[in-house]
Amino acid sequence: MIAELSAIQSAAGSLKAAGDIVKTMVSMKVTAEVQAKIIELQAVIMAAQSGAMGAQASQMELLERVRELEGDLVKFKDWEAEKQRYEPQRFEPGVVVPALKEEFVRAGELAHLLCPACYQKGQKSIFQPTPETKFRYRIHRCPSCSTELAFSYIPPSNPPSVQRGGGGNSWMGN
Repeated sequence: MIAELSAIQSAAGSLKAAGDIVKTMVSMKVTAEVQAKIIELQAVIMAAQSGAMGAQASQMELLERVRELEGDLVKFKDWEAEKQRYEPQRFEPGVVVPALKEEFVRAGELAHLLCPACYQKGQKSIFQPTPETKFRYRIHRCPSCSTELAFSYIPPSNPPSVQRGGGGNSWMGN
C-alpha cells in the first residue's frame, strides 16, 4: 500500500506539476494575447500621437498664414489710406498719372507724381523727369519698374535775335 500510496502521490505530484504547467501555459497564452493587445494599443497610441503632432504642425502653419494675411491686410489698409492722398491728373498728350492732391501741397509737401503702373500694383513710386524728350514732351521714368511716359510739353526755344543794320555802337551804324 505504501507503494501504491507512493505511486498515487507520485501521480498526483505529476498531475499537479502538469496542472501547473497547463496553468503556466494558459497564463502564457493569456500573456501572449495581452502582449499582442498591448502592442496593438501601443501602435494605436503612436498613430494618435503622430496624428496629433501632424495636426499641431498644420495648426502652426495656419497660424503663420493668418499672421501673413493680417500683415497683408494692414498693408492694404495703409495703401488705401495713402491712395486717398492722390488724384488722377491729366497731362498732354492724354497721359493720366496719380498726383498728390493740392491740399497736401498747400500743407507743405512737395508736389509729385506717381508711376501709374506701380500705383495699380499697390506700390508708391515717384515718377522722375529725365532730360530726354520725345516729340517735345519730357520723358518721365519710374525708378522701380522703369515705366516711361512722355508728357509735360516743352515749347521750342526762341532763337537769339540777331540785330541787323547796325544800331548804336555798331561799325555799320557809323
